[in-house]
Amino acid sequence: MDDGSFDRGRHGRPAAGQATAVKRQEHRYGNGRAEIRDVRIRDAVGFCVSELKQHETYTIELDVVSHAPREKIVFGILIRTPFGQEVFGADCMQRPDGQFMILNKRERVVAKATFRNNLGAGRYFVTAALANPDTTKLDVRFDVLGFTVVGAVGDTRSNLLGLDLNFRSEAS
Repeated sequence: MDDGSFDRGRHGRPAAGQATAVKRQEHRYGNGRAEIRDVRIRDAVGFCVSELKQHETYTIELDVVSHAPREKIVFGILIRTPFGQEVFGADCMQRPDGQFMILNKRERVVAKATFRNNLGAGRYFVTAALANPDTTKLDVRFDVLGFTVVGAVGDTRSNLLGLDLNFRSEAS
């Protein structure tokens, strides 16, 4: 029965440079009224990257197209470790102005979320999502994009956050 929803199932296609021990298993679902065509990360210069440096600025971009006559769309992201631990999640409704996109049928936009990378060294996955303001899911792509954070030399890779620490001692 075709109810207009779609479930793209699991795709085992590994991301570029991905270790074979960490398999990417994208899972997708939603009612299909809008679609995430592509997800990528760009550096401050605008190049697509899959290797991020700590404390640099990056932008996650979602190519979005609407399949409905007029759709209110909230976009969000979730960052997870290869073990499924959620590290960060947010959507555009959390902005101070609480804005969402309004798209007409076949209208395309690039939704962007810019961030300063404070993740610790290691491997991560982006989940990208489109929903209505009432949380009805339009398109959710779990683990759609893998990326690696490169830490400083000697980084133990045991931290999820890359804090700028300055250790010192002072005479009392």
